[in-house]
Amino acid sequence: MIYFDRKGRAIPLERWAELVEDPTYRVLLHDILPNGRCVSTIWTGIDFRPRSLIFDTTVFAGCDDIRMLAQERWHTEREAREGHARFVEEWTTRPTEEATP
Repeated sequence: MIYFDRKGRAIPLERWAELVEDPTYRVLLHDILPNGRCVSTIWTGIDFRPRSLIFDTTVFAGCDDIRMLAQERWHTEREAREGHARFVEEWTTRPTEEATP
């Protein structure tokens, strides 16, 4: 397995282990929406082949409700930030009953 820092540079496992423990490095964005949903974008630093998708955005039903309503992975920090903004916009206006599986 290959590990990456937030710039997309390969790093050794030991360095990845240090960075993943640091919430200020790991968490890019976290928004609590007016409807109670949470959108979280994090750096994983793990190579999900065939493309290095090292960022992950997840929409949760609530901050205390870990049901995942949507998820997408990103290659770069820029993609992750843009994707996060789109998720916030989409899930802020989506009716709650549509989100319930």
